Amino acid sequence: MPITPFHFGLGMLVKPALRSRFSLWTFILSQILVDLETLWNIIRQVPRLHGFFHSFLGSLIPGMAAAFILRAIHPSSSLPTLLFSSLIGVWSHVVLDGIMHADVTPFFPFSTANPLLHLCSLTTLHLGLVVSGVAGSVWWLMENRKNRYRKNGGKNGGVPNGNAQAR
Repeated sequence: MPITPFHFGLGMLVKPALRSRFSLWTFILSQILVDLETLWNIIRQVPRLHGFFHSFLGSLIPGMAAAFILRAIHPSSSLPTLLFSSLIGVWSHVVLDGIMHADVTPFFPFSTANPLLHLCSLTTLHLGLVVSGVAGSVWWLMENRKNRYRKNGGKNGGVPNGNAQAR
């Protein structure tokens, strides 16, 4: 299935670790743009669903597109952050799809082999991505809550100890 949310779990884990140096929206958009190739090939009934965009070299095209689209929407965004986020997005996409799809050729045009295939079971892969997404979401929420507490001088409804009154 193209455009699966499983890929987003990794981004949810990276976001709280890198904070403002990582754009989750760019990461997600880059994932979607890579899979538009798969969707296009499904519509056209092409036997090989994962083509050039599912290689490390080819994925740079949708990755750069994602960065520049987000830059056009938010001109004040840091271009290096957007490019870095899209690179993490597309290259992780190639790795993850390479593990589960035989027609992915990560090192094309230099090789048509897929050394990533079956690196782990699909159950392990999907479970790892779900756990990453949940853990990252919890971490992100905790960081945001802690930051609100700091900005309010420790007076925002008792974030750390739960004893303060909400106003």
